[in-house]
Amino acid sequence: MTKILSIGFAFVLTIAFLWHKEYSFNALINRPTGDTLEFKASAYVIQPNDKLEALLRKLPGINIDKDGRIYAQGDTVKKLLVDGDEFFGDDPTIGSRNLRADGVDIIQIYFKVSDQAIFTGVDDKVRIKTINVKLKKEKR
Repeated sequence: MTKILSIGFAFVLTIAFLWHKEYSFNALINRPTGDTLEFKASAYVIQPNDKLEALLRKLPGINIDKDGRIYAQGDTVKKLLVDGDEFFGDDPTIGSRNLRADGVDIIQIYFKVSDQAIFTGVDDKVRIKTINVKLKKEKR
């Protein structure tokens, strides 16, 4: 007898055999919050000295070409933020090749409103595909 239960966004697979033994496996895959898609970095296996680029390659919906350009859900990623702040300008490749993956806690993917729309308060309908990397508290 096999049951699949959904508790929040963590999927729990419970296998019960006739002799009443149960085995459970927990895996947090992703969590959509509004228009933001979040990935928990600890759910993916990485090597000790891997860079962020190696972690991003393991996420579903993320592609990185040979030049290091990042594509998320078919759109080119224009900005890479670290804890919500811009560190790498308009080239996310620099950040993905220099940040260590073992310091990452959560990866968020969303469309950011343009800087002009933020400044003027008028929506100009320009959206920029953005990846926000939240670091672990001990790695900040």
